[in-house]
Amino acid sequence: MVAITNMKKKQIEINFITGNKTKFKEVSELLKPIKVNQVDIDLEEVQEVEPKKVVAHKIEEAFSRHKGPFIVEDSGLMLDCLGGKLPGPFIKWFLQYQGIVGIAKLAKASKKTRAKAYTLIALAKNQTDIKFFLGEVSGFIVPPEGKYRFGYDEIFMPSGQKRTLSEMKHLGDYTKSSRAVAVKKLKKYI
Repeated sequence: MVAITNMKKKQIEINFITGNKTKFKEVSELLKPIKVNQVDIDLEEVQEVEPKKVVAHKIEEAFSRHKGPFIVEDSGLMLDCLGGKLPGPFIKWFLQYQGIVGIAKLAKASKKTRAKAYTLIALAKNQTDIKFFLGEVSGFIVPPEGKYRFGYDEIFMPSGQKRTLSEMKHLGDYTKSSRAVAVKKLKKYI
């Protein structure tokens, strides 16, 4: 986090280390009026089930390639049909090999369509001053709907909603995702 002060107002800027332009766009929208700078580095995703360990590894790698302060994040999806923990941080590979249709069919066939999406953001001011912000949203896996193609958004419908995340984001509503919940906590902290 870099604070730039002028005589009239204080402008806060945050460096977000991610090679993912869609994540950067969403975080930038959610953090307004805070300015977010993308540091375009693809961080290794360690093979670990616990989100905090995945993010801690990203922080360590980020500090080896960029000095702080910055934010990093990791998102995942936990399906009841896979014991409530998986695919978790392995969602990227599940999507690559099963696709959104395959995941939706798996949930439907098991009759366990409940799921929980999460995003864990870490604000690393330096290597010892690190704060974590967890966003979680419960919902259901449904057949793919929506034009906003990103991750599992087309098949995840948050509880109490009538649209998938994809449909909501296509309409400009980024506020119902786990990333939005985590960013809201980060913004409140800042």
